[in-house]
Amino acid sequence: MGQVRELQARRNFFQTAFGTLSILPRATNRPTANEAGTFWVMQSGALQAVKAQHHPVWLQFNHHLPVSDGTRRHLGALVIVLTAGAGRKQVEVYRNHDWRRASENEILGEFSKSPDLSWEGFVAVSHESSATNAKRQRVDDAFQGPWHAIPCKGNEDQDSWSYRDFWDWAVLMYKTTVPTVLGEASRVDRCRVSARLIAYTPTLVPASKRPVVFDVNASKGDYIFLAAYSLYNSGQDARSWYWLQLK
Repeated sequence: MGQVRELQARRNFFQTAFGTLSILPRATNRPTANEAGTFWVMQSGALQAVKAQHHPVWLQFNHHLPVSDGTRRHLGALVIVLTAGAGRKQVEVYRNHDWRRASENEILGEFSKSPDLSWEGFVAVSHESSATNAKRQRVDDAFQGPWHAIPCKGNEDQDSWSYRDFWDWAVLMYKTTVPTVLGEASRVDRCRVSARLIAYTPTLVPASKRPVVFDVNASKGDYIFLAAYSLYNSGQDARSWYWLQLK
C-alpha cells in the first residue's frame, strides 16, 4: 500500500519529476481540471486508497521540462476500471487531434471508438502488435481506424507505433499484479478498458496554464489500474503503473 502526497499550487506540482501523474481531487470537468491547484501525487508501483470525490476522476501529467524546442511529444495510457458487479465488457480507444501517419500529410482528427472488441481480443491485438514484424493494419482493423500515428509538429521518432510493445507490457503488469490486489485473477467480465494516446507540447513554464489532463470514468468502480509511458528522449520511454482503490 502506497500513499498519495498532496501538493498545493501548480508550481509545486511542476517541480516533481517529468511524467509524474496526479489525481485532481477537486476537478469536476475539464475547465476545473485546467485550473486545478490541489494535486494528489500518485506513487508508481503501489496500491493507493483514495476517496473518489467526483466522477469522472481527473488526472494530470507533468509535462514540464527545463529545456524544450517546442517539438510535440505524446504519452500513452492504459486504464482499466474494475467494478463490483458484472456488466457489459467495453474497450474504448482514444487519441486526441492533430496527428499524422508517417510519410503522409493528412492531419488526423480526434479518434474515439468503442470497437466490438472483448478484453481477450484487446489482449491478443496488444500481444500480436508487439512483434517486430507486426503489421499496423492489424491494429487499424481491430480499432476501426488509424490509431497509431505521429503528433503534428513531432519528429518521426514520436510515432506511437514505435512504442507499441508498451501495450503488451501494460497488460502483463495488470495480469501480474491483479491477484495481489484483489486476491483473485482478473475479473474480465467486470472491467472497462481504455487505451489513450495524448499528444502535447512540453512546457518550459513551471506553472503552465495549458496542463495535460485527462479523465477516467470511475462510475461504480472499485479499483483502477493505470499504466503509462512518456518519452524523455528519442527512443527512450519511461513506464509506470499504479493501482487505485476507490472509497
